[in-house]
Amino acid sequence: MFITQTEKEKFLAELSEDNFRDQIVRRLFKALGFRDGRDLCGPEEFGKDAIFVDTDRFGDESFVAVQTKVGSITMAGDPSKNLHIILAQVRTALDHPYICVRSKNRKLPSVVYLAASGTINANARGYIQHEISDPRLKFLDRDDLIAKVDEHCPEIWSGIVAEVSPYLKSLSDRVDDLSISIQDINNAQSSLGAFAAASDRAFVDPLLGYQELAIEKREGKITEDFRFVEVRGSQLFRNDGVRALVLGEAGSGKTTLMIRLAYLLAKNSSLSRKTYRVPVFVRAFELVGQTGDAFSTLSSLVLKNHALRALPFSLEDFEAGRIVLLVDALDELAESHDRQTVIDFCLKFVDAYPKCSMALTTRPYSSVDRLAGLNRFKRFRISSLSMEDASKMLANMDTQKGVAAAADWRRETLRKLQGIHGVELNPLLVTVFAASTKIDKKDVPANITELFSKFSELMLGRWDEKKGLDQQYQAKVKEALLSEFAFELHNRGESSFQRSEFVAFASRRLHEINLTADVDILVDELLDRSGLVRGDEEMEFRHHLLQEYFAAKGMPDIEFVRSVLADDWWRNSVVFYFGENPRNVDQLLDVATSNVGRASDSFIAVGLALQACYLSKIDDRVDVWKWVNGAAAESLVELQLVAQDDKYPLTYFLEGYLEARDALALSGIEDSCHQLGKWCASYEDAKIAERHAFWYAVGLSELGEFSLIGSVIEAVKDPVLLTAIHFGLFFAHDMKALTSDQKKQVDALMKKLDPVVAAHRFRITEEFRGQLLEYRRGGVVALDQVEPARNS
Repeated sequence: MFITQTEKEKFLAELSEDNFRDQIVRRLFKALGFRDGRDLCGPEEFGKDAIFVDTDRFGDESFVAVQTKVGSITMAGDPSKNLHIILAQVRTALDHPYICVRSKNRKLPSVVYLAASGTINANARGYIQHEISDPRLKFLDRDDLIAKVDEHCPEIWSGIVAEVSPYLKSLSDRVDDLSISIQDINNAQSSLGAFAAASDRAFVDPLLGYQELAIEKREGKITEDFRFVEVRGSQLFRNDGVRALVLGEAGSGKTTLMIRLAYLLAKNSSLSRKTYRVPVFVRAFELVGQTGDAFSTLSSLVLKNHALRALPFSLEDFEAGRIVLLVDALDELAESHDRQTVIDFCLKFVDAYPKCSMALTTRPYSSVDRLAGLNRFKRFRISSLSMEDASKMLANMDTQKGVAAAADWRRETLRKLQGIHGVELNPLLVTVFAASTKIDKKDVPANITELFSKFSELMLGRWDEKKGLDQQYQAKVKEALLSEFAFELHNRGESSFQRSEFVAFASRRLHEINLTADVDILVDELLDRSGLVRGDEEMEFRHHLLQEYFAAKGMPDIEFVRSVLADDWWRNSVVFYFGENPRNVDQLLDVATSNVGRASDSFIAVGLALQACYLSKIDDRVDVWKWVNGAAAESLVELQLVAQDDKYPLTYFLEGYLEARDALALSGIEDSCHQLGKWCASYEDAKIAERHAFWYAVGLSELGEFSLIGSVIEAVKDPVLLTAIHFGLFFAHDMKALTSDQKKQVDALMKKLDPVVAAHRFRITEEFRGQLLEYRRGGVVALDQVEPARNS
């Protein structure tokens, strides 16, 4: 960064006397090795002088006094008037002794400098020397100071070219512009996605959870306890001097949050010249190998990353606490010593500039947790997305792409993914889901299969490649190993494994396929970086559904699928298998009809797998759906018989209905061309026709086709079956993402069924009351039991 002599002279000329003394003189003398006398000699001021202390090799202390003046010192006008004050202050500085810290003796200064921010011409120097005549007096003017600053502390000149406002505006504009210009909704695949996701129109503010110590006084005793607190991510820097370690799984939005914080700081600060805060966003790998101090290191990175001619901050900004350092992705450094280097740099930064704030992001690896110095940071954990925030993300994406509100079925799929399958939602998962459902595949299994496929592909390497990291092994190799291992694990009926077991498996399998590999690196990428598994020595898939997905990919052939079709343990894996082979509806029908077990044991797996076969002809899928409907109708007889002997018969029946209802929800059955209403009514036996019609109505209800249900349930007379339909409608109204028209249709259906099911609704309430447990006075009792008597 080249700064001309004229720029330096102008900079000095514009300083106030206080700033000239503090920003130039004190920094220069400290750079020359002097200690600031204010820390040793007390707060007294004599002639507004600056006092410095020098110590020789024997420990003897001497003092240097500096009398500062802004502007030039000349003989213009009457010298007796212009130089009178300067002469008086210089004499005071020369004649005032200071106390040595070591000897406690009082000493006069060994040198007194008269320092001016302008020139001291020869006539003025001669006049002052003649009037004072003391060899201890020396002069420092503008030219002397510039030469010494250039030699010993050139960073002082950063203040000359600090262009804070343009930098801040540029940073905020970049986020705003990208949110408009990026048309690819799949921001997870875009290197600029985090910037676009941080804009006002796209950002969903995550919750950050942390623990804090709560001290309470109870009955005269002081108690201490930890409590869990959550704040929105945008509030992270609401206080000064923040030291934050932000932990989050892959795809949880760490980078987006850091860019959002930089954006907010930049946007708010660009409006003020006095209260601005300057965000500095860097990736952790950029700090590896940096040997300079914090100011020079960050200066060079900002100039390089933003292609700036001039720095957007000054050293004074650092010392005043205006800098907010954002260091992203510590976990992306593979070597522990590199990670430690970054942490050491961060600690060096906060120690040198304690008023500044900073945040460091990483995935929550145990290897990271063992690094030294992290205890000085306050830990924040990014919470999983709520359904409300996930829906907001989808709505934002729909708005940006001009998609109408007809995408409610997508939010309903996410609700099922979270509510039924228990999968934690995060920004990456939602973004991948939005990008994976551009084709109108309303069937939930098809969506979930494609979602897991895209998500796992990113987690196995593409996510890091997008960020510029070179992965040692291709995603396909890692996917194959994980799939085969998951299959073996699932086939044993287990859901956890030892790390050493996977290492042995990977070594053996790579040798069998003749791949030479560094197993340690591969294991690190699969078990530590992918985000698909968790644990240290004893490990498991992050969610059991992930184990089932990879076990499906590891299934050897269709014959194995046939052998496990009726096994509940393999149900989701069977669904995922056909989700990965969506054209194979003929195979599905074959394994369903030739299964040696009972159809009632396998129809749920077949019905869900059928929905995953979205690339098969709809006529073929409807044929398989008829088999599913028939098998469900047969199972209904057994379900009702067993329910009669249960202590809570209606509850038992409803549990069976709830488990099976999703299996009948094949999109397309609502189409009148398939004549499924007539097909249900074609059975001569009214009871059989009723059971077929019941399950058809259930499927329509799950699809949200409420307008068609009324005519179908005309054939259903059994109050218990109608109660189950009423039960499903009630929860659809209160829990699903329905349009206003759909809610009106549900209200009309429930009103029509109310008189028929009223008695059974009351019985259900009574049964639930008997089963729900309540914690009462130290004891757990059923609500239909007598409350325990109080101890007198």
